[in-house]
Amino acid sequence: MSDTASAAPAAAAILTELLLYEGRTDDAWEAAVTLGPSRPMWMTLARQRETTSPGDSITIYESQALAIINRKKPNQYKVAVDLMDRIRHLAPAAGEPHRFGAFLQRVRTEHKPKRRLMAEIDKMGWHHDAA
Repeated sequence: MSDTASAAPAAAAILTELLLYEGRTDDAWEAAVTLGPSRPMWMTLARQRETTSPGDSITIYESQALAIINRKKPNQYKVAVDLMDRIRHLAPAAGEPHRFGAFLQRVRTEHKPKRRLMAEIDKMGWHHDAA
């Protein structure tokens, strides 16, 4: 890997973090979309945009929840379910009240064999038709 290629993720993270520090959340978002920062930076951006752009936050949380689930590490399923709960709270503010229900159904359908994941979801008391 070239020095330039290995420096790109670090540069993306630094630029995104600097823009966030300056309160330029929209510019930070654009930089992230263009440059692709690390997972922790995406999560920081998602939290920053929850009130101003909840749909963007939901997109990140969905992606991260699925990535965690797909790692197939049962001890991390609670983290994925916590992200799903954030989605549930943000969906109405994003003008997409049914988005959580659709995502929940997708997770239940695609990952049904993962008993520990299903148990974590069931602990939340969410129904199959949650909205």
